[in-house]
Amino acid sequence: MRKKLTGFYSSLTASELMFVLTGIGIYLGSCYYFKEFPFLFVLWNLLAAIFLIRMNPSNEEKSGPDKKTAVFLICYLAVYLISMYWLTILGASIFYWLVQFLIPAAILKFMGYSLKDVNFEFKRIFSGFRQMLPVMIWFLPLLMFTVRDSEKILQIMKTPKVFLWLPLAMLQMLIMVAFWEEFLFRGCLMSSLKSLTGSPVIAVAASSLIFGIYHFPMRYLNVKSEFFHSFYGALAGCIQEQFLMGVLLAIAVYKTKNVWSGIWLHAFLNGFSAIYKISQLIKF
Repeated sequence: MRKKLTGFYSSLTASELMFVLTGIGIYLGSCYYFKEFPFLFVLWNLLAAIFLIRMNPSNEEKSGPDKKTAVFLICYLAVYLISMYWLTILGASIFYWLVQFLIPAAILKFMGYSLKDVNFEFKRIFSGFRQMLPVMIWFLPLLMFTVRDSEKILQIMKTPKVFLWLPLAMLQMLIMVAFWEEFLFRGCLMSSLKSLTGSPVIAVAASSLIFGIYHFPMRYLNVKSEFFHSFYGALAGCIQEQFLMGVLLAIAVYKTKNVWSGIWLHAFLNGFSAIYKISQLIKF
């Protein structure tokens, strides 16, 4: 019998602990590439994760898709990720509705499952926002001083205009990015990994790592990226940022059993940095 180790979620098996330590090692490796450790970024995410872990879980436990359906979904995701290297248009927001939502939803329907089986329901849209509001407030100080255009965003936050620009920026990011990515990665992928492994810890860690790798072409193949055609730079950047944020989003969705929790949190974290750009597009 495998020995249980108390801690993360309710308990950790020895294999789960090794999986977590491997993830930490991968993250430290990305920091070594940049020769610096983003202390504040890690600290803010760690404390937010602890808050979510200690949050009362949803009373509704969903079993998720069966192993056969899980394999179909994971195979589809693998094909999609590989295709992005040759068909970069698949990484454009205009196609997210198809490749990240409609096709996975069709696979679920074909296999006899509904969106509810991957913790997604339109009727629970605002319960996710309410539960993530404390985490959003927690991240405000970090975001105000670290996001791009932070000086200009700070100026906007001193005026009533922020109450227009921030919701609009969140709405933009929800429509363009958060909705589709959360459904695919925290809904379909994480539920499938949990069905295959039986472990929420491995499901959270593995789905977050894949989420980080998903962003690799956007850095490596983008001529405007500082890591254009820099393999290790692009990979380290994805691990340092998207992998860590993926863990936080995955914990939020797992604890609430609601993909909308991840959607709202994702939209806020991405949207805050877009406040200034939105203010330039829509002036009053």
